[in-house]
Amino acid sequence: MPGWPKPGPARTAFGWGLAAGAAVLFLFAAPTPYVLYEPGIVVPADELVTVEKRERPDRKAPESEARDGWLLATVYLRDRAAPWQVISSAWRRDREAHARRSVFRGESGEEYRRRMAVLTEESHAKALMAAFRAAGVRYEAVPDGVYVVRGAGRLRAGDRIAAVDGAAVRGLDELADALGVRAGRNAELTVMRDGRAFTVYVAADEGAAEESAPDGTAADGTAGSGTAGRFAADGTAGSGAGTVATAASAPRRLAGAELTERFAVRPEDPGLRVAIDTGGLAGPSAGLPLALHIYGQLTGEPLAGGRRIAATGTIEPSGAVGAVGGAGLKAIAAARAGADLFLVPEANRAEAAEAAESEGGGMSVAGVRTLEDALSLLRGDRALPR
Repeated sequence: MPGWPKPGPARTAFGWGLAAGAAVLFLFAAPTPYVLYEPGIVVPADELVTVEKRERPDRKAPESEARDGWLLATVYLRDRAAPWQVISSAWRRDREAHARRSVFRGESGEEYRRRMAVLTEESHAKALMAAFRAAGVRYEAVPDGVYVVRGAGRLRAGDRIAAVDGAAVRGLDELADALGVRAGRNAELTVMRDGRAFTVYVAADEGAAEESAPDGTAADGTAGSGTAGRFAADGTAGSGAGTVATAASAPRRLAGAELTERFAVRPEDPGLRVAIDTGGLAGPSAGLPLALHIYGQLTGEPLAGGRRIAATGTIEPSGAVGAVGGAGLKAIAAARAGADLFLVPEANRAEAAEAAESEGGGMSVAGVRTLEDALSLLRGDRALPR
């Protein structure tokens, strides 16, 4: 029997070209259930913080130190990873692939951004309070709003619970009290979203029970707050803007949604104003570098000493520094930006040091547990790692 005719060179080349094109299309364009983390930008803290003082304006860090001394290291989240990017993350130190569901946890991209916005506001105010305490300044923090960190039902991240049955609530304790007297019946919540009010009905016994992760971490894997709502230290300080947001209490649940509260930080000295605006930089890990920069501006202490110091870490009003995600990628970003020293939470030190070593260049990496620990290291009270 005669066989099939052999394909000619042109047909063979066309077949191989078609296969190659399909492979390229798959590698570069096919959707995957992964997101990608890469080293992000490194931003001078001075571009994000404004400190104005009527009293003792001379007590301010040198301009060169304020401008060049403190750097925020970030990571970049690519929420759609192509197959070739996921594959290359297996051997590239500057790329990490994570399952999308483990990052967004059922949230949409918009819900994730709203949650990060709440955590960002929290980080800013905690950095202020930690710096004020370390610098010996006085301030008062009072509840100024109950916010949704993670939504459920009709509640979405970023929503503010403004009232219960028409009575205004400003903090989690007020919310718990308002729901407590309505046990056994529904409560009418007035909720604000994007400047508009709407009503949500919940069973009063569903609300305001304290709940935090078993390991004391927040929903995004960073250190949880677990601190009281009022803090003070010797001296004077505060925010001339009148209101600074923070989630300084343990998260609570209401009808399945995770809540936190913001605080208004009122200065004892109205002549002092500290404002933070990180723009599109979201998340809680800027707490440590912001606190260090603010402390330097409040006291005039030249901590950087001509060095370019990058940092990452969550912070509590007490000064406790908490672990962050992506420390290795942030170390790579800091090394590439020419940082001399990278301060990280002690829990992230090994990861960051290994990543920095892979970049070469001699950037030191030091782990810290508290803001005071970082200040002690920068003053030279303990030796820097080589």
